Parts: sequence; C-alpha cells; structure tokens
Amino acid sequence: MLRLTLPSIPHVTAELAAGSVRLPFAEIVGREPGPTVTITAGMDGDEYAGIVACHLLYKRYTPSKVKGTIRFLPLVNVAGFRAGTSKSPIDGKYPKFIFPGRANGTHTDELMHWLYETYIKDASLWIDLHGGSTQEKLTPFIWLYQSKNTAVRGFQRELLETTSAAVVVHDRHPFMRYSSFLDSRRIAHVLMECGDLGTHRKKDIITLIHWTDETLSAFGAIKHNSKRRQKPVIYTAVKYVYTPNGDDMKRTQLLWRCIDPQIKKGDVVAAYGLP
Repeated sequence: MLRLTLPSIPHVTAELAAGSVRLPFAEIVGREPGPTVTITAGMDGDEYAGIVACHLLYKRYTPSKVKGTIRFLPLVNVAGFRAGTSKSPIDGKYPKFIFPGRANGTHTDELMHWLYETYIKDASLWIDLHGGSTQEKLTPFIWLYQSKNTAVRGFQRELLETTSAAVVVHDRHPFMRYSSFLDSRRIAHVLMECGDLGTHRKKDIITLIHWTDETLSAFGAIKHNSKRRQKPVIYTAVKYVYTPNGDDMKRTQLLWRCIDPQIKKGDVVAAYGLP
C-alpha cells in the first residue's frame, strides 16, 4: 500500500452486509444557505492525486466561505487503495462502473449503493476527482454529460465560460453509464482527471483543487475569483480505439490521450491496451 501524508479528517462507517467499511468523511455547513455538494475521490484506489486533493479541499474551506453544505469523501475504494489497485480486490469490481450499486450484491455493489443513498441522492452536485491510475497516462480534462435539465445546463454553461481547464469533454452520450441516471434525478455531475501512472505530483493536486474551486463557484457554493488565460478545447464526442487484447483490462495497460490533429474536430480518443 502506498503511504501518503494526508491532513487529518474525520471518518464515517458504512455498515454493509458484507462487512463494515471505515471511510474518511467530513462536511462543512456554510453560514449562508445554498446547495448540497458531494466531493469524492479514490473511486479508483490507485489514483492518488485526487485523494490528496480532496483531503486538502476540506482544509481549504470554512463556513464563512461556503454557501450550503459541502461533503468530502476522499477515499471511497478503501480496499483498492490498500491493495494499490483501481478495482476492489474483494470482488474484482471497479466502483465507478458499479454506481449506483445495489443493496443485495457483492461488497462493491453494496458500497456504491450506500454512497448513493447516503451522500449522492440528496445532493445537487457531485464532483468526482480522479488522478490517473498506475496503468494510465492521460491528458488532464474535465468531463461533463450534456444535461437535458435546464438548471444543470445553465451551470454547465457557466462552468464552460469560467474554467481554466485546457480540455473539457462535453459529451453527448453517457461516458459513465450512470450519467443519464444522475441527470434524470437533476444531479449535476463533474468528473475531473489530472495525473497519471499512480503519481501524486504537486502540480496535479493544485490543478484539481483549482478546478474544484471554479466548479463550486459556478454552482454558487463558494465565492472564487480567477481569470483564465484561454478558453478550453471542448470535445463533444468520445471514440474508443482498441488495440489487440485491448478489451482485456486485466492483461493490458490503459492509456488515455486527446489526439486532436489525427481525428475530426470535436472528437476525443480513449485508447486502451497500448504498449
């Protein structure tokens, strides 16, 4: 298990049929009314930049700076973190692909069901921080699903106008299977990914923190002033390119890359199984 020096944070216990799990959890209730936001990290147990960033974000905000409530769950996949893997070693499942889970399944099914019912279901915004797994090299990006809800679309327009991210995927189709599920419940969802190969570089952590500041500000949960240097490149479609054995994630490496010149405008390529 990788040992990280992290700020202290309270914990919560998820009581599951498959056994209890102790997760870091904290929340800040603002002095002014506002939305409920849940920020998670560590869905993939070996994406450390996001885990560190989420811990630091909790220390960054105070009730005087917050409108509404912000919840922090910096490490969802505790078992994967201890094993140094993206998936859970308990049942071999990837939490991000199981959401929203189910109550009568395996460990990961139950964990994701608990997460949804306890901290996502009543939130207006879910920010999920990723950091590039030990087998993943990528171009940093923010991902949004093109919402069908007026309020969520308004937030997305505001974020696209203010984010300092160089690359944004504003996808027409659900990248994660649960995107349309969340959208049907009017829960805005932002996925951020910065970092690669299981590192936790300072610049990647700072980037995730800054992107989160901008997202919370666009949603009206904090006050944050920043000037971006340039507008992001916005991709509106995702293509998946598989090399031999690329569909077997157990045996091949995973590599993400934005390849603008080689494909038509508006596409982003996710390439699996590259050597």
